[in-house]
Amino acid sequence: MSTVAIVKCDRYEYEKVEKAVRLALSLIGNVKEKIKPGNKVLLKPNMLMAATPDSAVTTHPHILKAMIKIVKECGAIPFVGDNPGNAYANVQRALETTGYRDVAREEGAEILSLAKPFKCGDIYVASSIFDIDLIINLPKLKTHNLTLFTGCIKNMFGIMPGFHKGDMHRRYPYPADFSAKLVDIFSVKKPVLGIMDAVYGMEGHGPSGGKPRRIGLILASWDCVSLDAVCSKIIGYEPFSVDTTRIAHQRGLGEGNLSRIEIRGEKLQNVAISDFELADNAYKILKGVPRFIYPPFQYLARKLIWVRPEVIKEKCTGCGICFKNCPVKAISMEEGKPRIDYRKCISCYCCHELCPEKAYEIKRSWLARKWAIGVQD
Repeated sequence: MSTVAIVKCDRYEYEKVEKAVRLALSLIGNVKEKIKPGNKVLLKPNMLMAATPDSAVTTHPHILKAMIKIVKECGAIPFVGDNPGNAYANVQRALETTGYRDVAREEGAEILSLAKPFKCGDIYVASSIFDIDLIINLPKLKTHNLTLFTGCIKNMFGIMPGFHKGDMHRRYPYPADFSAKLVDIFSVKKPVLGIMDAVYGMEGHGPSGGKPRRIGLILASWDCVSLDAVCSKIIGYEPFSVDTTRIAHQRGLGEGNLSRIEIRGEKLQNVAISDFELADNAYKILKGVPRFIYPPFQYLARKLIWVRPEVIKEKCTGCGICFKNCPVKAISMEEGKPRIDYRKCISCYCCHELCPEKAYEIKRSWLARKWAIGVQD
């Protein structure tokens, strides 16, 4: 049976955060039994983009700071690393804006580059992870328009070098297939520990275009699949409705069945949120399309049943991030603004996810809205 600790933490005051992290770890067991002196430990936050801590897009730097301290107390060597979702992103700028570089400098942790690719079967991961003994996963609790939920498993997408992420979206547009590849990445170097930043999460159009929402929790588990299962349940998803959790459980990578997960600390029913705004029905509509007709569905039904990103022109600054990162080159720049060719669009929502101005929204056709009523959980 797996164990997940749920601890209250109502705001990002460092002393409160560190106390909550330490309490959560004490509830799941002695951390020094897992992290040994001399171990090289990668602390992997969610650094989706160059976003400030108050945006609820990235893991708060106080979580990272607390874990660097704890790793050092174990006699281990801490490293910090992630790849932003934007293949063209300035990693250094993201490290500065998120506060991770300052924390690493202050606490004596080295920044680990995850840029050099290494091929594992049909996926690529950063070669540098094989120089690391352990990974500690530090995700942010958020919704996700394609995968419903982003937690521990989805956070490991960051060990894939940026230019390969778009190609994965292109090759695996079907939600369940994409989620299966996320589980493949997760399994390459399975994290030893997960610490979920849920002091503030993101609801609605996550993982970057949604709204910050106070959840007031920090959670921990040696089983990242169990941690995802519990966190998704807190915000209103049945764990196995999230493909990454279901697939990882089926492959024996962790426990996703709530009946086999021991909760310590706060009771699950006491922290569950009944009115959390979940991800748009884009996922459910796409998932409802039978796999064998998915490619022709995209071509034949796009005028009748579509769930697609649209530009909010008033918010767009013409930065071109969406244009540079579209995996199927469906976006062009015309008069300094993006234009989407919906004949090419695969509804991967990379443009929506990576836009720093939140200048994309998810639109649904009339028939898609009607269909969505019938595919609710």
